[in-house]
Amino acid sequence: MLIEFRVKNFRSFREEAILNMVASNYDQTLPENFIAVDIPGFKNGKIVKAAAIYGANASGKSNFIAAIEYMKSFVEGSFSKLLPGQTIGVMPFRLDEQSTHEPSSFEVTFILEGVRHLYRFSLTSERVTEEVLIVYPKGKPQVWFERLWKGDKYQWSPPTENFRYDSKLREMTRDNALFLSTGAQLNHPQLFDVYGWFPNQLRFIALDADRQFLPSYTNGLHKTRPDLFQKVIEMIREADFGIAGVDVYEKKIPLEEVRRDLPPALFSQLEASGKLADPTSTTVQLKHTGKGDKLVSMDASEESAGTRRFYALCGPWLDILEGGYTVCIDELENSLHPLLVKALLKLLFDPKTNPKGAQILFTTHNPTLLNTNTLRRDQIWFSEKRPEGDSFLYPLTDYKPRAQESLERGYLGGRYGAVPFFKSNGALIRS
Repeated sequence: MLIEFRVKNFRSFREEAILNMVASNYDQTLPENFIAVDIPGFKNGKIVKAAAIYGANASGKSNFIAAIEYMKSFVEGSFSKLLPGQTIGVMPFRLDEQSTHEPSSFEVTFILEGVRHLYRFSLTSERVTEEVLIVYPKGKPQVWFERLWKGDKYQWSPPTENFRYDSKLREMTRDNALFLSTGAQLNHPQLFDVYGWFPNQLRFIALDADRQFLPSYTNGLHKTRPDLFQKVIEMIREADFGIAGVDVYEKKIPLEEVRRDLPPALFSQLEASGKLADPTSTTVQLKHTGKGDKLVSMDASEESAGTRRFYALCGPWLDILEGGYTVCIDELENSLHPLLVKALLKLLFDPKTNPKGAQILFTTHNPTLLNTNTLRRDQIWFSEKRPEGDSFLYPLTDYKPRAQESLERGYLGGRYGAVPFFKSNGALIRS
């Protein structure tokens, strides 16, 4: 479960940006929107199940999600995917010379097996300059390890009673790799468990226009999880698309057709690897109720973009709820009606459909979600750019809106910032 994420000097974020998922004790609305936690050092705590980031285009919303994704990918791949001496592909803020030479920093606080963990690392293109893991098993902080680059060598915290490691593990940690990743790959039990939160609990769904969101996961449920696929059908029915059912068909593709469509060299390579042993194609047909209650099947390609997008998202969404994952989604409302987005969020907020406390962090332009019957005020964040070109993040609660204030009207009217601004002589507004 995510508590907080911080990033500094990454893409458009020059100064430190902080997003906190802790619910406010002063807000008594929508109690189903948060998870009550009671762990050492965090008694009677509350963590929101979702946070929405609003902002104009190019304000930094997507870059904040990208920062979390970069942190995850570097944790998972720094040991296994980088060679000794290979440059680290980090992206510092580039609009001032000083920032390009300073480290980029990432910090996450999360709950794993009932214990709070804080993990932070900083890095340049050449090396990791800082790495710290602090654990709170009894409520008080225990520094399990700390690694700092001091001029020409690393300064390490010594092994303690709470965290033990041998010198060989330290020596095997390359400059361009994380100690957490190295220890996990070499089966250090404590590091392996902490490392596991990143690949096992932190997920991403790409819905933005630059990447095609395919329905393959949802399609596959009809065979691997027919019970979950039935829930997909129920969601489609309730969404009022006029769809009564879904059929998924798999058809074997003759190898001669594959041979005809692929370059000979590629075909030979795939054939030798065995990947063409039994190729299949998948067809999805959605059944509509016609005149006289007659069911008419239509190919998915005949449906609207919104219908296809909702169908493709249903499988992953149900998987999120079942697994209790923390998931980041850029542009959640892409091709979806605002009421469908609200319906998905209600599934997330309902303890019956989200018993394991799944969380969603998403970016959006959808102002209707600002109505107080969907999101709490401590779930709403904004991103904006300064004149110097750097992004900053801030919560709606900074503005202390009145209890009866229309958040949607205030946002669209520019009261909270984070909206597009056109110069008076701009070409877009010339008559």
